[in-house]
Amino acid sequence: MEVWFNKGYTALDAEEYQKALEAFDKFLELEPDNSDGWFQKGYTLNKLERYDDALKAYDKGLELSPKYHMVWFNRANSLRNLEKLEEAIKSYDKFLELEPDYTNGWYMRGMVLGQIGKKQEALESYNKALELDPLEAAAWYGKSEIFQKLNNDPEALNCLNKVLELKPDCELAKKAKEKIFK
Repeated sequence: MEVWFNKGYTALDAEEYQKALEAFDKFLELEPDNSDGWFQKGYTLNKLERYDDALKAYDKGLELSPKYHMVWFNRANSLRNLEKLEEAIKSYDKFLELEPDYTNGWYMRGMVLGQIGKKQEALESYNKALELDPLEAAAWYGKSEIFQKLNNDPEALNCLNKVLELKPDCELAKKAKEKIFK
């Protein structure tokens, strides 16, 4: 049984996603109640851009292990890819309830909140990410985007300057600054 799981994991690591999927399917035929197998299958399907199928695998894994925090995170990412943003936020919230110190969880939540126009909540998520890791350039950039949407160019520039301090070659930040100065 573990042979199939290991084959799947090795194929996944080699970015041979179809092979990985086949191995995880065989593993799950033998161990259908293994939540990690369902998580790996969902992750593989996500890599194959089969987001609806990934969601089904994640949901099966969550039936078996509802506190498997990374399943919630990856489920949220699949929902985001399907543009089911409100549902994605709920999955990010569940993930953060289980894993509150995961910087990228707060960043991703902020990004999705910004996409649906919940600017203040997005700022709060970015601030939480930066509280956990002040060197997280992506969170500074996300925060700059929200300030731009709020027409607060001075704060947006402060955030963009922080991004460039952390990542001097960041073209997105350079272009965003140019846009503000035009």
